[in-house]
Amino acid sequence: GATAPQRRPGPSHNHEPHSSASGSHADNASSGHAAAAPSSSSSANASTAGVPSSTPTTNINHNVMGSINNISNATGRSGGLLSLLTLLLKLVTIILRISIYPLMKLSFLAFPPKEFDGLAASDRAAKSFVALVKRTISEVRPVIPNEDGGGGRDGSDARNGPDGSTGGDGRQEQQQRQSQQHQQQQQSQRRWQEHYVEPSCPFVSTGYTSTLATLLSGQPREDMPPLLLVYLHSPLHRQSTEALRNLLCNGNILNLLNTQSGEGNVICFGANVHTPDGARLRDLFGVVAFPFLALVSVKSTGRRRSPSGGGSGNGGNGDNNSNGDNDANGTGNNNNGNHSNVDLNNLQIDLHLRLEGSALLSPPLLSPSNSTSNSNQIHTHLLATLNHHTQLRTETLRRRLARQEEIRLRQEQDREYQEALLADQLREIARREEEESARREEEEREERERRKVEEEESKLAKARSLLEFAGEPPAGGTVARVRFTLPNGKKVDRRFHPGNNLKAVYAFLTVYFHEEGVELKNFGLSTNFPKRSFSLEEEGEKTLEEVGLCPQAVVMVQDLDA
Repeated sequence: GATAPQRRPGPSHNHEPHSSASGSHADNASSGHAAAAPSSSSSANASTAGVPSSTPTTNINHNVMGSINNISNATGRSGGLLSLLTLLLKLVTIILRISIYPLMKLSFLAFPPKEFDGLAASDRAAKSFVALVKRTISEVRPVIPNEDGGGGRDGSDARNGPDGSTGGDGRQEQQQRQSQQHQQQQQSQRRWQEHYVEPSCPFVSTGYTSTLATLLSGQPREDMPPLLLVYLHSPLHRQSTEALRNLLCNGNILNLLNTQSGEGNVICFGANVHTPDGARLRDLFGVVAFPFLALVSVKSTGRRRSPSGGGSGNGGNGDNNSNGDNDANGTGNNNNGNHSNVDLNNLQIDLHLRLEGSALLSPPLLSPSNSTSNSNQIHTHLLATLNHHTQLRTETLRRRLARQEEIRLRQEQDREYQEALLADQLREIARREEEESARREEEEREERERRKVEEEESKLAKARSLLEFAGEPPAGGTVARVRFTLPNGKKVDRRFHPGNNLKAVYAFLTVYFHEEGVELKNFGLSTNFPKRSFSLEEEGEKTLEEVGLCPQAVVMVQDLDA
């Protein structure tokens, strides 16, 4: 095979596959020497003219100002030339654009853009490999097995051909049977051609860096990402074409890769070893024979990792060295913009399956009639590795979901506890508010009762003071005899001075009710003959003569609260 073109030296890549063996592949970098031409500088010494010491200062200032004016005039002339030159260049640029525009349109019509124009180098290489696989699939027309395990191209059962051991009648019967079988095969072949559906290509059409970013960005960090299937194709290898036709375009393998890719268990990436991505992967895995196929798992570590080995693969040994720039030798750097949240410089690559050289190019594979055995073995290796990884991913997903469910239950319990705690706090606050309200009401009631008692005591004291001042006149003489009829029917007689006012009557009744224990606080006075009611607020200062209670009267006492 031909060696890959020499790459630019760069910092060593930080994600290395773990394997049981190591090899060394170093890129040779040539260093150039640049010679620096010595530079010389010239200096002019100005000789001072003999100026007499008696020259006035005004002459020196005049010379300086003249020099400044000369410099300004020269600068103005050069600025005008520069602006004129700028306008001239702009005019030439516009004329060139106008003249080149039709030529550009004609070039687009004569040479229309192709499929890979305008793409980055890594994406263009991946699309080129995908196009190669699709062309090979169209040429080979592989048979995809049905769900029941069938899918033969002819759909006929195998029968023994003529063995030449029978007689003439037997030969004729065998010929007829062979003719019928041939017709059935042709009919089955025509039906198969009519209903044939070409399988899709399982390989992605993005560069290596974008593929890694897609592989890592769509999964939570704690989950296992899909496996990465890497196939390196060397077009100059004499057996690569046969391997591509009889291995990658095998119906069982295509069906397996398409199914697993659709389920998200594997991402297939293929590259030509003469492209930057292919050379990068060749050096990364230490490939010494082609074609090369590997199944690896990629994890983002988020930190620098020292080269170390530890994984093992079937059918080959891994390599621990990495010779490639962080941007896929200058071609993958444009793909990192869409996946800025994924650190592609700190990766751990574990090798699960490795097949190269003789493992893929065994003698049965080179013979199309006997290629089924080897393709079935490779299919078995791929299926076993993918199934094992799928089980691990399922277990990891189950554990993550279990942790999430546990976290959800804990959060729900915490939420319920917080709600119960809040309800208890609200009940406690409500209870305290009720107690505080009851306490305030009790204090207000006691205050009202205290004030009421104080008012009654004050009223009683005023009534006693008024009675003591008025006094009760003796019988005989000019007096006012008043008979009070209480609400309970009891009669009470009392003598008053004619000059006493109506307040003295109310004071007497107040003191009497207190001394007799009669619960009558709010009362009114009235007479039947004449029919009249008395008001303490309006008539309290009037004398008994003025209100008609002298010389005698019968006064009815009414309970105003009854």
